[in-house]
Amino acid sequence: MKNQQEERVKTTQPNQIFNEAVARILSKTDYFRVFVKRRMSCEKWLQAEILHRFDELKIEGWPIESEAEKPYPTGKKGERCDVYFESGNCSYWVELESVITNYCGKLGKPIKNQIDHILDDIKRLERVKTDRSKTYVLFVAYPFSADGSDDNTWRGKHLKRIPLSHSQFWEFNLENKMVGRIYLFQVRTILIRLANSQHSRSQAASTSIPARFRLFAIPET
Repeated sequence: MKNQQEERVKTTQPNQIFNEAVARILSKTDYFRVFVKRRMSCEKWLQAEILHRFDELKIEGWPIESEAEKPYPTGKKGERCDVYFESGNCSYWVELESVITNYCGKLGKPIKNQIDHILDDIKRLERVKTDRSKTYVLFVAYPFSADGSDDNTWRGKHLKRIPLSHSQFWEFNLENKMVGRIYLFQVRTILIRLANSQHSRSQAASTSIPARFRLFAIPET
């Protein structure tokens, strides 16, 4: 058992940990029926599911220590990060958001305001500047039409406002020909804004996420 844990310490990569977090969310996509029907945000649910999975990983021998609502090292008093974890020699700061669209004939919240919240998260994360710290935003957006008819407006008007780096998203099915998406991207000190927000639909391998969920990369330009 000890040897297995030592080997885990040597081999665990952050993308494996994020895959485990996303896999936990994707294993419970039926919950999004509740969120979509009632136009509800889901940040606290995401936080609980992710931290619960991290606790399980620690019990399984993964080298991870996690906490919720970690105070930022600088900035306004009381500002806290949704999910913080340490693994290996690095620390990871992750802000969570949900974007409830007004697509598919649904009355949602103003998308612009919700993107503004993500941009505020990015500003806070940019203040974490230690060499051994990495910063991410994970957000879930829903609903979209499964036929892609909302994509041009979503990408051209809203998604392009977010400076994306090392980005990808997972798409999952909802009821009535709707889909939801989980976006994950890394925030860097020098942010790169996409000049062209076309999504590259190249399949990426994952050991923990079921194949029925499509993973797309968002290329940098």
